[in-house]
Amino acid sequence: MNIKAYHHGWSKLDSSQLPQKLYKYRSLYEDSFSKTLDVLINKRIYLPAPWQLNDPYEGTHKYHYEVTRNKVQEFSRTMGIYSMSLIATIPQLWVHYADNFRGICIEFNVSKTFCYAKPIIYSNDILNSNETSCMRQMGMTHMDLFSFLLRKSSGWAYEKEWRLLISNLNNHNDRYVYLENGDITSVILGANIDPLHEELIRMVLKEDITINIQKCKICEQSYDMIIE
Repeated sequence: MNIKAYHHGWSKLDSSQLPQKLYKYRSLYEDSFSKTLDVLINKRIYLPAPWQLNDPYEGTHKYHYEVTRNKVQEFSRTMGIYSMSLIATIPQLWVHYADNFRGICIEFNVSKTFCYAKPIIYSNDILNSNETSCMRQMGMTHMDLFSFLLRKSSGWAYEKEWRLLISNLNNHNDRYVYLENGDITSVILGANIDPLHEELIRMVLKEDITINIQKCKICEQSYDMIIE
């Protein structure tokens, strides 16, 4: 489904608050191989549920009312999250999510599908369900509920994460969002990518002149990474 069908009438950040690009680090090994190619070939992304992510504190919050607990749990079951980073040169992300620089990093243009993305707020304090007036009055909106999924521990701050959030996903196929032309602007090959994988990626993207292919290189004179 197109993103506008999910976000019709929902608020988004002002264009001045949005970055121009966001980045998705991807592996090319085991189960991730077919999923990564699916993004590039079929131009679609899959939004997993909160419980499928790697942070054990995902969506954690302090409940003050049982109705709040029930509402959030019900909401989370139909929630989809697509995580991205603000930067393409974070070494830890290349190691954790792109198999030690053997994977790729997909660059997204934020002006279309990803204009609904929101930044993560990093904090040492778990979000309190009594912090918004809507929750105090039991009249929670989608954005109030989203706030639980836009808060993470400061220990994750190095990821500089942004998220595309979608609700009311009732089955597996609902979790696929089809991208628009121009959403993918570049694919950055990892510095340690297998030559066969590099050849395959280049072959897959050969006919798509809208997607640039770049490569991440390790700088020999400093700890910086170079994308070229």
